Amino acid sequence: MTHTPALRPALTIIGSFARVSAATKVACICAVLLAAFLSSGPLLAQKGRLPRAEVVAICEAGDIPTCTNAGAAFVDGRGGPVDLVQGVKYNQMGCEGGNAAGCANLGILTRDGRGTEADIAEARRLFTIACNGGIETACNDLGLTWADQAMAEPDKPAYFVLASKAFAQACEIGSPEGCSNLATAYYHGNGPEKSYAQALIFAEKACKLRNANGCYTAGVMHLRGEGVPQDFAEWQSYVSFACNLGHGQACTNYGYMYLEGQLGVRQDLDKAREYLARGCEGGYPNGCAGLDKLAATGK
Repeated sequence: MTHTPALRPALTIIGSFARVSAATKVACICAVLLAAFLSSGPLLAQKGRLPRAEVVAICEAGDIPTCTNAGAAFVDGRGGPVDLVQGVKYNQMGCEGGNAAGCANLGILTRDGRGTEADIAEARRLFTIACNGGIETACNDLGLTWADQAMAEPDKPAYFVLASKAFAQACEIGSPEGCSNLATAYYHGNGPEKSYAQALIFAEKACKLRNANGCYTAGVMHLRGEGVPQDFAEWQSYVSFACNLGHGQACTNYGYMYLEGQLGVRQDLDKAREYLARGCEGGYPNGCAGLDKLAATGK
């Protein structure tokens, strides 16, 4: 298949495992910590939301899940100033007491060197404990640490195998990011043997779990006929959904489709402008370039 010049640079499959910015890492840890807070121990559940000092007291009286809650409060500044050292202390108490969420939180802090010395080997140990305890984000985080090392040491493909195993475990217990990352592993043959059919299965599973990267990957594979017959309608469906989930590149590609009147649709400059603007606002430069092209036409 030949793409139009406008579409060709935009239509790229996800090229690496999901990465997170520093800001997103903070958001991710807060999500895990919030989950730990909401799954509080019985004393905390009976009394409702308590001042930080009371949460600490309940923890130190022996309520292990509440130790993780206390760690959460110190890390995200709930009920007082942020204190990462105390956050590490109470998440460690939760983890050592058998609370998987505490291990997941402590793994993130240890990986990032927040409140404690950065130690990737220790972070992996903690993520493994949390993953085996059913914390899906910990399985994905474990996979990302191995993927990072694999990309840093491309002569050691065994690291990709370890990454893909962790992503598979994450996906199995419901991690959208884990399924998306596993799709990428199959697409490129990083870890498992390259398989478009398997890549599509896991991309579509990620999409059903509302992962934008998974939807975009599935859409591009339908467009290219990779692992499935080429289908413009499926491409449009998946990429539109990815755009609605905030995927800037998907919005941009969708906008170019309407701008050029390609891939089974008629030219529609109003829709092109809408989707290119969403792509541009989502940080994808080709979206901004498309808007400039539209402005130059005066239409």
